[in-house]
Amino acid sequence: MPFLLLALLCLTPHVARAQTADDRQSEREIRTLFHQFNAAWERRDPAFINRYYAHDSGGVFFFERRQLKGWPRVDTLYQNMFASAARGRVRSLYDVLDVGARGNVGWLAANFRLEVVEASGDTTVDEGRQSLVFERRRGQWVVVHRHTSFQAPAGAQRRVPLHVTPGPLWSPADDTTGGPDARAIRTRRESSNIAIARHDTAGLGAIMAPNVVVVPSTSAQTLGREENVLRFAEQFRTRPDVVYRRAPDEVKVFAPWRMASEAGRWTGSWTDADGKVTIGGSYFAKWRQLNGEWFVESETYVPERCTGSAYCSRVP
Repeated sequence: MPFLLLALLCLTPHVARAQTADDRQSEREIRTLFHQFNAAWERRDPAFINRYYAHDSGGVFFFERRQLKGWPRVDTLYQNMFASAARGRVRSLYDVLDVGARGNVGWLAANFRLEVVEASGDTTVDEGRQSLVFERRRGQWVVVHRHTSFQAPAGAQRRVPLHVTPGPLWSPADDTTGGPDARAIRTRRESSNIAIARHDTAGLGAIMAPNVVVVPSTSAQTLGREENVLRFAEQFRTRPDVVYRRAPDEVKVFAPWRMASEAGRWTGSWTDADGKVTIGGSYFAKWRQLNGEWFVESETYVPERCTGSAYCSRVP
């Protein structure tokens, strides 16, 4: 890619030139932009993210185990990460190790610490490092390449698959434990999370059995795939920013009967006239394998917390 070639040429001793006052100003601009990006991450601001990245169709971005090509996939990645982090407060801490610029090309390297503090007080922490390549276009710096990696946890490591789909960085679908059927169920669950984030009713209906029974947090149970898809479509219409995410803690497969159980945590959020609703709790699902594919036969969602609106004070 031309911009990477230019960056390498700028760093090669044989063609290196003295840094100018304009280059030093560019470094300050890139550092400031990076600070602004982290603040935008904390407030989950998609408009800033949109301006931060180049919208090239062929750009390649590495996010931990995810290898994404093109702005649309990066955009979807952030939508899903914001939906996943909607359950609590986000803190983005970082230490800039290096920043530089030559002409219209710049770079930055940093260590980071990402904290998600849930409403319950539980905290999820990810630490790692990232490097970014910037290009100045029409007077504005944009990220044309990014490589992010998390610090490996203590203990024995396991192999995980490379993903080219734009799911959350900490996607449960990356779990390789529990055998192929458990992995397939986790992957199907993640596809449903992505569909909800996109407001894709066909995608979320794809994991449901025709006779599925869903008992939501309000206990207003809905029978059948078609009725559940219609229920979601109505929520997408009346709550344009609604998102739900299900994170399985455990999947158990009973192979002789081709059935499985899934238990985990769920979160949801949307904006009402009197404020933003944040809700969540635990859930349980029953799966059945039909013609080689896993489908949800039943789901039950138990609310354990709700904040932000009069909605939470209503008794169903």
